[in-house]
Order: sequence, then C-alpha cells, then structure tokens
Amino acid sequence: MTIRLGFGRLLPMLLAAMMFPLFAGAQSLKPYAEGDQLHLGSPNLRLLSLEAKQQLRNGATVTYAFRVTVSGARNGEVRGSFTYHCVFSFDLWEERYKVSRREPGYRSASHLSQSAAESLCLESLLVPISILPADRGFWISLAYQMEDKRSDGNGDTSSSIPGILVDIFSRRTKDSLPIDLVEGGPFRLTDLRKAR
Repeated sequence: MTIRLGFGRLLPMLLAAMMFPLFAGAQSLKPYAEGDQLHLGSPNLRLLSLEAKQQLRNGATVTYAFRVTVSGARNGEVRGSFTYHCVFSFDLWEERYKVSRREPGYRSASHLSQSAAESLCLESLLVPISILPADRGFWISLAYQMEDKRSDGNGDTSSSIPGILVDIFSRRTKDSLPIDLVEGGPFRLTDLRKAR
C-alpha cells in the first residue's frame, strides 16, 4: 500500500516541521510557589542582549528594569504590579557573571555562567501569593528593558522611584532601547504549589 501526497498537502507539513523548533523554543514563563512568594522562571529566556553583552565585555555594568504584572485575565484588570532592578557585571579574567537585585532588598551572587545569572535574576522577581486568587486562574506579564546610560539631555537629576519608572517605561524616542514582554497564563495557585 502506497500513500501519495500531492505537493499541496506536502508543503504545509514541511512548513510545520520547519517551524516547530521556533515554537518549541519560545519564551514562556514558568512560575513556581515557594513559601508565601511566587518566583518566576523562564528556561528559554535570554535577558542579556548583544548590546548588553558588549557593554559588559567593555567593563561596564548593565542594569535591567523589570515590571511584573499580575492580572485576572489576559489584558484584564491588574491585581498587582511590581518593579525590580537587576545589575549585571562581567569578570573579564574569569569570564563569569555577577548579578545583583537592587530593590526591594539587596540580593547578589557571583561566579555565574550567563544562563545562571539570568535565571537567578528572574527567580529574584517575586510576587506575594496574598494577591493571587486561590480559586481562579491568573496571568503574569514580565516587561523588561536594559536601562539606557546615555544622558537624555533634559537636565533632570530627579532620582525618585516614580520618576525613574515613568522615565524607563514610558520613553518612546526613536533611539530608546526596546522593551521586551513575556506573558504566561492562565496559572492556578494550586497547580504552582505542586509544580516544584
């Protein structure tokens, strides 16, 4: 028995087979509950852009700003939003990374590979379980951006946290750095407690 497939049927199957690795490696959030906090993970997410790695190899530190938002539905009402900053540095001699979370609370680790530094940074982005619905699904979005060290020339030396957040997340100049977004859901708290 032979099966004959015409070109019209074979082409979609070939395209699907070629595209599968792209979708299989897509960035997705993998949160897990530990104690009274929800931690974020994303095994395939690479935070450090080429520009960030170049700056690190030139001896500079690189800071990423993160906004974690929890909502009851995709693009639904926000239940909570949290902002974090992680600072990356690179030891040129050992070719290892150091990552520090600046606020809230200081956390630091060094002598890490790139993927370990990125994972540790993500795991330090916490969501209090108390804001999560116990009996319904919820969505999590993670917006992140490398902070631009270039002066914007406006002379503003304000260092208030609200001012910094507005500056980071609402600047839309043509040469500003891109904001990346990763979303996931719906998650259920009972499932996340069992996942780890």
